[in-house]
Amino acid sequence: MSDALAADLKEQLAPLGEVSVRKTFGELAVYIDKCMTGLILDGELYLKTDAATVGEYEGRKAFTYDMGGKTVVTSYRQVPDGAYDDEQEMLRLAVAAFAIAGRTKKKKK
Repeated sequence: MSDALAADLKEQLAPLGEVSVRKTFGELAVYIDKCMTGLILDGELYLKTDAATVGEYEGRKAFTYDMGGKTVVTSYRQVPDGAYDDEQEMLRLAVAAFAIAGRTKKKKK
């Protein structure tokens, strides 16, 4: 399902810019204009969130990983089920995630 989802996302998110999906840290990362905006894990899309947008993902899983025996919770949240079937909703969520990722990328520089 991950490959099919990646292909669908490339088409669905194309209005936002150059969309690419590639392996990162053993998972599939979704980039818009070379800015990591999401992850595909077990056939599900997770998008970057911040304090202003995380509420829209209430009840959805966060991407977590283990680091030295501690669980690290990231800002990536599983996209609500309805977004897959609603192109405008998916674009709205992706635009917000892209903006957040862009701000985060600038801070790191």
